[in-house]
Order: sequence, then structure tokens, then C-alpha cells
Amino acid sequence: MKWINRNFQPPSPYVGLFTDAKKFRQSCIKVGCKEIPLYPESSAARTWFMHNPEGELCAFVCLNLAKIKKYKRIELYALLCHEAVHVWQEWAAGIGEDKPGAEQEAYAVQWISLKLMNAWEEIKK
Repeated sequence: MKWINRNFQPPSPYVGLFTDAKKFRQSCIKVGCKEIPLYPESSAARTWFMHNPEGELCAFVCLNLAKIKKYKRIELYALLCHEAVHVWQEWAAGIGEDKPGAEQEAYAVQWISLKLMNAWEEIKK
């Protein structure tokens, strides 16, 4: 499990990359989640969204290691980019940005993707 840096553009969401169901559940409890979602078993990845007690958006990007073990690195990065788009969509909706600028969206997805890829590289070590 690795939380990424929030230094992009306030109010950036908390974004965590999870590869373990136990740490996912622990983090859900820590942010005050009443009903803990199931860790993805049928898909390679899934992103869950919750709000912490302060009302801040928390994105839980979960990877199913059994499903991704045969993925090439580039395929995993594409999957992380896919999840980054979901994080951006939820983030934009949460700040009332229903028609974000193309560059704003591209930079946000690039930043989230990069941070998720860096988090994956750290987890892998």
C-alpha cells in the first residue's frame, strides 16, 4: 500500500495504491468507512471512493495481484492510467468542474498516472 503525494492542485484527493486486501480494509476503517467494499477479485483493478471525516475525497486504487501477475509492465501502466482517469473524473465532479479544460484534464490525469506508476515501482521493491 502506498499513498501518493497530494502536491498537484488543491484540493487534491488522497490517492492510495493497494495490492493487499488487509491494508485496504485497515485504510477504509481509518478514514471512517461504515461499509467496507470488497477487494476486487474478478477484475484486475478497481477504484473505490470515500470521504474522510474532514470531507476530503479519498481514492483507493486496488490491484488484484493474481490477475495482473502476467501483465507486461506497459500493460500495468495502461491499467493505472485507466484508474487515474476515474480518479480525475471523481475529483472534477467533487469540485463542481463539469466541463474542465482539456489541458487541465490532461495534466491532472498525467500527474495521477505518474504518481500511481511511481507508487507501483516502490511497492514492487
